[in-house]
Amino acid sequence: MNFFRNDCKADLHIHSTFSDGALTPEEIVTMAVQAGISIISITDHDSIGGIAPAKQAAQQSAITVINGVEFSAMIEEIEIHILGYGFDTEHPALQKHLEYFRHERYRRAERILDKLSSAGLPISMEQVTASARHSAIGRPHIAEVMVQKGYTATAAEAFRDYIGRDGIAFESKTDIAPSKIIDIIKSAGGVAVLAHPSRCIKEKYLIEMIRDGLDGIETVHPYVPADSAGYYRRLIKQYHLIETGGSDFHGRPGQQEFGRHVISETLVDDLKARVVFNKLML
Repeated sequence: MNFFRNDCKADLHIHSTFSDGALTPEEIVTMAVQAGISIISITDHDSIGGIAPAKQAAQQSAITVINGVEFSAMIEEIEIHILGYGFDTEHPALQKHLEYFRHERYRRAERILDKLSSAGLPISMEQVTASARHSAIGRPHIAEVMVQKGYTATAAEAFRDYIGRDGIAFESKTDIAPSKIIDIIKSAGGVAVLAHPSRCIKEKYLIEMIRDGLDGIETVHPYVPADSAGYYRRLIKQYHLIETGGSDFHGRPGQQEFGRHVISETLVDDLKARVVFNKLML
């Protein structure tokens, strides 16, 4: 099966400065034009702030911007990510939960800063907020401040020694079930897609997500190897799901994924059809 067509390329997993990406939505649109990508989705973590500026910038080009977001959920202390596409950005339930996630991110950051302070590495919330600018606060913003203050040489070191899962200042995210995230996305008329899955997710949990309304699985991604992609495509066919993909681009130095991990217009059409179906089922 050919998942790539010469007439259209789509990247449906991109992060901007509205979460932990390095480039603005406008800069991403420019990059998409240069890379020959026709359809994009800005899928920031717990934020939809990048959608409007991306669409505004895309008006000056042939780029189509699909509404997108990326939420986190937990299964057996394993963090998974669920992408939402095609939803109504003004839907009250979605807005309510986005505000809740912003609040929870802020509280998590406060707990991390308390632990860092106890370790002799004081950082103020004002410094983290300045690093985050208009985006949802996350650990990359804390890591950026740690580098600025000379506590670590790199952000990677900050994660490894302090704020990553094995670090002394680590704090878990709010424990939200996948079914809750799926409900949030679908209540706003969107489709819910499991992002960059790995085989460490037990199949029984994947089946539970499908029964809870999961619409699709991301099979094209820098960290989804060919054997895993084949496994998930079999499940997609078996359970009549949709298939998506993208670069998970953050604009970090040395990141070369943009333009390399794309899907065809045919798969985008399948996604759009599922959006229409889900809205009819509301």
